[in-house]
Amino acid sequence: MVEVIAIQQAVQHVKANDLGQVNIISDSRSALMALSVVEEARDIINNIKENIKEYKGKITLTWIRAHMGNFGNERADQLAKEATLISDETISFVPSRNQIRNEGNKIIKDLWQNRWNDSKNARWTKNLIDKVNVDRLCDDFYINQILTAHGVFREHQARFFKKKKKKRRYVHAAKKRDLFFT
Repeated sequence: MVEVIAIQQAVQHVKANDLGQVNIISDSRSALMALSVVEEARDIINNIKENIKEYKGKITLTWIRAHMGNFGNERADQLAKEATLISDETISFVPSRNQIRNEGNKIIKDLWQNRWNDSKNARWTKNLIDKVNVDRLCDDFYINQILTAHGVFREHQARFFKKKKKKRRYVHAAKKRDLFFT
C-alpha cells in the first residue's frame, strides 16, 4: 500500500500545481490494478480515482518493470525506502474483500481442524487423513464412500439400518458367443 500512497501524493502534487498533462510511472502492478477496478471498497483508492477524474489536465498511469536499471525508478525506490525510516505517520486501511475472505477461510479451517481433532468418530478415516485440507477434497461419490467407509456397503447398511446381510447370488457370466452386436 506504500505504492498507493506514493501515487496519491503524486496526484495531489499534480493537481495542486496544475501541471497539465502528466504521466505517473509506477513499478507496482498491484497498485495500478487496484486503481483500474470499477468497484473498490478502500477509500484511498477511490480518493485517487476521484482526484484523477476531477483534474482539468490529463493524468496517465503507466507500469514499468522494477529493477531494470531505469534511473528514475531506482531513485524513486531509494527515496521510498528512506521515507519509511523517517516517517512516523500511521496509516490505517480497510481490508480488501480478498483479505476478508482469506481470513474467514483460515478461521473456518482452524475451527474445522479443532473439531476434527476432538472428534471420537471416524477413527478409520482419521488414520488416513489427519489434517483438514480443502485441496484434498474429492467430489467423486464412489471414492468418498470408500474413504469414509460409508455408503452402499453391506456392513454399513447392516450396522446403521439394521438390514440383514443377503446371501450372494452368482449370475452366469456371458460368453463371447452370447454377445450380440447391432
